[in-house]
Amino acid sequence: MDSRTISLLYVVILSGLTGCEPKNGPTVPLPPASGSKRMPARHVTLYLDSEYEVLGPAQHHATILRPGNRALPVQRGLDTLFHNEAISVVGDTALRRSSFAVYRAFSYRHTFTEFPVAKSFRGPVLPVDFRTNPAAKHHITRIKEGAQQPANFAGHYRLVTWGCGSTCQQSVLVDQRTGRVYDVPETAQGLSYRLTSRLLITDYVEDADATYLVNSVYPAPAFYVWTGNCFQKLE
Repeated sequence: MDSRTISLLYVVILSGLTGCEPKNGPTVPLPPASGSKRMPARHVTLYLDSEYEVLGPAQHHATILRPGNRALPVQRGLDTLFHNEAISVVGDTALRRSSFAVYRAFSYRHTFTEFPVAKSFRGPVLPVDFRTNPAAKHHITRIKEGAQQPANFAGHYRLVTWGCGSTCQQSVLVDQRTGRVYDVPETAQGLSYRLTSRLLITDYVEDADATYLVNSVYPAPAFYVWTGNCFQKLE
C-alpha cells in the first residue's frame, strides 16, 4: 500500500472519529442507500421522420421499417422492439429492458365536413327513455343531467361522458328529440366531435403536439360515423 493511500485512509478514519469533515481533504463518495431508486435515463429522439418519432434513453439506436423496406442485416445487439401491421421498430436490444415510446403524427383520414348535418335541433328536449337502453340506468343521474344540456353532436344529439377509472371514459348518445339512448365506443383518451357533423373520433385529444402514442396498451385513434341508430367504424 503506497503512502498516498495510507494518508487518505487516515483522513477518512479521523473525520469519522471526530464527526467533522476535513476542511481541505479529498471527499469520499458514499454508496447509495439500500433500496434507493435509480434516476431514470434522459430520453432523447432515437428516430424521427415526418410521421413517426421514437423516444428512448440516450446512447441507444432505433429505426422504423415499413412493409416493402429492406430488412436490416441481422447483427448482434439489434432486436425488433415493436411491430404492428404498419411498422416495425428495430433497435438496440438493451431498449427492451428500458422504456421507449413510439409516437405517430395524427392525420385526419376523414374530416368532419365529410359528414355534415342539415341543421341544429331547436325543439323541446324530451326526457331520457331508459327503456331503450336498460344498461344506462347504472349511470342514471349523470345521463339525465347531461341530456338536459344543449345538443353537441350531429344536430340533435347530446354526447354524455364520464370517467370510469384512470384513462378510461364511458359515454352514451341521447337523442334529444325522442329520448332514446345509444351506446358509444369506450375510450381511454377522450372523444373529438362536432355539433355540425356525424363523425366521431375516439382516443384522440386535440393538442399542440398532434401526436399519439403507438406502442401503448390503449387503443389508437379511430373514426366512426353515426348512421342514425349506431356508430359504424370507418377504415
